[in-house]
Amino acid sequence: MKKIIIILVAILVLIGFVILITNNYDLTTKDGRIDFAKSYVSWFEKSVKNSVNVIGYAIKLDWLPKN
Repeated sequence: MKKIIIILVAILVLIGFVILITNNYDLTTKDGRIDFAKSYVSWFEKSVKNSVNVIGYAIKLDWLPKN
């Protein structure tokens, strides 16, 4: 369980760096930090929504073999 948490935190930090570098946010200014936070939260919301959609689709599939 500890390894999973470490991996998840590492992924979230990596995504943060990708967002930061891609959009050239200046974290030394208040506006830069706010814009970065908005982008990060937006990415996180989209990721959760997409995960829910994928899981919902997988649940609806017929997983039993045909006789």
